[in-house]
Formats: sequence, structure tokens, C-alpha cells
Amino acid sequence: MRKFLYLFLMLLLAYSCTNADSFKINGKINNGAGKTIYLIESVSAKQVADSTIIDKNNEFLFTVNTTEPKDMILYFSMNNYIRLIVKPGEKVKITADANNLLGTYNVEGSEESSLVRELNKHLLNNMNRLDSLNIIYNNNQNNPKLDSIIVGLTQTSNQILKNEKDFLISFINEHKSTLAGYIALSQKLSQRVSIFDPVKDIKYFEMVDSSLTKAYPNIKITQLLNSFVEKTKMRIKEEQENSKRFGIGAIAPNIVLPTPKGDTLSLYSLRGKYVLLDFWAAWCNPCRAENPNIVANYKKFHSKGFDVFQVSLDRTKEDWVKAIKDDRLTWHHVSDLKFWKSSAAQLYKIQSIPASFLIDKDGKIIGKNLRGPALEQKLSEIFK
Repeated sequence: MRKFLYLFLMLLLAYSCTNADSFKINGKINNGAGKTIYLIESVSAKQVADSTIIDKNNEFLFTVNTTEPKDMILYFSMNNYIRLIVKPGEKVKITADANNLLGTYNVEGSEESSLVRELNKHLLNNMNRLDSLNIIYNNNQNNPKLDSIIVGLTQTSNQILKNEKDFLISFINEHKSTLAGYIALSQKLSQRVSIFDPVKDIKYFEMVDSSLTKAYPNIKITQLLNSFVEKTKMRIKEEQENSKRFGIGAIAPNIVLPTPKGDTLSLYSLRGKYVLLDFWAAWCNPCRAENPNIVANYKKFHSKGFDVFQVSLDRTKEDWVKAIKDDRLTWHHVSDLKFWKSSAAQLYKIQSIPASFLIDKDGKIIGKNLRGPALEQKLSEIFK
């Protein structure tokens, strides 16, 4: 009987070890005593953070109930955090300084989180290099050689970006079947500078997605990545189709919309002229900044056969008409005043403004988004 009971306990222990339904994150955060530390799942739809107060010995503990790996963020604030990938059954130990979690932390007990730390360590080094470039720029604001300094700083900045991307590509190739590969795809050098462009770098997203689908087919992280990849592939296909439809050599689709006076004007009514089809709005600062350039080219080339057909994405007639008057735009204007739901903007798949198409006498698109000197250069080639 005793022998049977011993065997039963061993089997029970083995079963509980291979079917863990939780993980623990504990550690020691120097200078953290009395502070509240938070833990949140990065990909959770509810985004409800757990929290605990670090004890007098600088120690803390979280227990998370789950049956699948989780992408977790441990943090004090939005600027003071670390990211972890933790699997059920793991006991993760963190050591760090409360004043700089990312720059000081070490992790034990989680292979995936150790790989994420490797990613973060490399990223932090390059972020610090970029910060040093910003310091150089700020210290040379009044330097007469600032232009040449900016050129050098830009070259160095681009090299830093390349260095980080090369590292991540190598990391993904080596660890594509790990959940850390998923983190590598989302690395950023700043809030606005992502290392990977989902469209241009789709092959790396597909690589990780394919590997994780085999290794972790039913977990939330894989499902989210798979959904993102499928949507991106659809976006690429749509952009390719749009490129054919609105690319160089394609016939520009007709636009028929009201003018400020209430008349109806057709783009095709300008056939026989070279026409700049320009999407803009009174509220769009880059558009307003480009208008003087269009005015200058209109004055220079209008008598030779150049015209402008501007489509406004404004919401009110008052704003639209005032901007036309203020910017002295003396060409053709149309709008249905539907903002981004403008029928013309949707027809031409406009995602941002300013956006423009240069159309020849036969209605073919011969140039896209020609702004600044590029517009004058193209028109000079046409009207030699």
C-alpha cells in the first residue's frame, strides 16, 4: 500500500509540473521599498494592471494564473518599465534599481525573458547613442557650421538605425521559433521610429508568424501576430492594385464635384491641359505651406497649358473659401465637404494630405506627389 501511495504521489507531482496553470514573478528592486509596482499583460484587451507594494526589504511577488505564455510589462511608470515573456510553471526572479528598471534589470528563471533582455540591452545602447547625437545638435545651435554638422549627425543616426535592424534580423533568424522573436518585430528606437516596416519587411513578420504557428498554435500572442500579418498582406495587395490603378501611365479617374459657387465641375473638362490634381484642406498645415509653391508654378506655366484642380477635404464651406482667398488660389476648386469621407479622396485611396497627381493632356498620370522644386523641375521638362 505504501509503495502504491508513493507511486501515486510521484505521478501526481509529474502531472502538476507539466500542467502548470500559473507563473510567479518575484524579485528585489533596490530603492523600491514602499513604492507601488505594476504588472500588466501587454496584449490584453482589458488592460487591467495588477499591483503590489514593494516591502521594506525591496522585495515583491506576483502570481499570474494562466495556461499559456504571456507578454507582460512590469513597471513603475510609462517611462520606467521592463518587458517579459513568461510561461506557465516558471518562477521568474527580477533584480533591478527602481530608478531605472530597463537599464539595470537582470532576469532568471525564464529563457524567453532572458532573450528579451538581450534585445532590450542592445536597443538601449543604440538609444543612448541617439541621445548623444541630440546633445551634440543642441550644443551647436549657434554654430555657423550647423548645416554640415546636421549632415554628419544624420549619417550617424542612419547607421545606428541600420545597426539595430541588422542585429534584429540576425536575432530573428536565430530565434524565429521563440516568442522573443515576436518582441523583436516591435522594437522601436523612439515612440515614432519603428525598426521594421510591416509592409517593406513583411518577410520577417511572415517568418516569425509561421514558426510560432507551429510552436504555439493556439495562444493569444500567435493569434494576434497571425491576424496582423494577414491584414498587412491584404494591405500590400491593395496597395499593389492601387499602384496599378493610380500609377504612372494609368488614366486618372474622373472627379465631378461642386465648386465654391455651387456649380459642378469635372476633372475631365480640363483634358488637353497638363493638370495638377491636388488633395488638400484649410486645416492641413503642410498643404498650406505647399500652396505658395503651386501658386508660383501656376503663374509661370499656366499660359503654356498648365492648370490646377484642387479637391478640398474640408468640413465647412467657410473654412474652405477663406483658405482659397487667403492663399490666393486662383484655379479650379471642388469639394463635397465630407472630410476624409470625400468621394474623391476615397476614389483615389487618399490616406494623407497633401497628395497630388500630375496628369498629361490625355488624362494619363505622369507624376505623383511632386512638391517643392520637384514640381517646377517636372513642368520645366514638359514646357521646354
